[in-house]
Amino acid sequence: MKEKPILFSTPMVQAILEGSKTMTRRVVRELKNYLPETWERAVPHNMYDTPYLKIPYQEFNDVIGGRYLCPHGEVGDRLWVRETWFADKKYNLLKPSEIPILSPIGYTSIGVKPNWAGKTRTARFMCKWMSHIALENTNIRVERLQEIMTEDIEKEGIDGWCTVQFNAFLAGKITTQRMGGGNTKEFYKQDGTLNKSNMLEQLHPDVAKVVWKFNRWHHHVDYSIFKNNKLIKRDGVVVNGNVDEYGMMLVKIK
Repeated sequence: MKEKPILFSTPMVQAILEGSKTMTRRVVRELKNYLPETWERAVPHNMYDTPYLKIPYQEFNDVIGGRYLCPHGEVGDRLWVRETWFADKKYNLLKPSEIPILSPIGYTSIGVKPNWAGKTRTARFMCKWMSHIALENTNIRVERLQEIMTEDIEKEGIDGWCTVQFNAFLAGKITTQRMGGGNTKEFYKQDGTLNKSNMLEQLHPDVAKVVWKFNRWHHHVDYSIFKNNKLIKRDGVVVNGNVDEYGMMLVKIK
């Protein structure tokens, strides 16, 4: 049996403690390097003892595919919960790793802070000995989000009325630095997107500027100057007074 950390927000921890949340879903982060059409061809394999997601080879940029296992272990493994926490205020200037083991630890998921409480700390920096919740993997599977069942929604800790939206207004936006014809590497191998960013800054100096982020050049656009703009109705357009639900509906699961 292995032990691994897992992050939960305060409301989710409270649902776990109440017993209403017994299931969680996590995004397959390995897909961030692939294009949407590659995601669509990814195949879940759940018939084995160790479920995995099979991702095909991506011809566009020679990104190889592979089998991706759940990073949170296998059935029978334990998960120690990382959540928002705090220590004694006398340790406010110490790093989490410097706080003496077995020192008092509090959690925002449990009521009001006591008088001795120090600053609130993020879940990401919680050490293992500070955790007070241990979970066990009883079932692991790979599935697409839209395959969720009513029973699973209840296990996720959702109670009563809930609006669930799956790609309802997907605009079909593709990732940047994508180009047909297979010449992407040649086009960007010298300066990346710097030339494009410089061009946008020259065309729109009032809102665009070139910045260095994530180890490469980007164009940053400030849209805040448009926040007070009003919509202008085009002549001849008739606005129906009824609400268009776009085919969505509200379903009561309990």
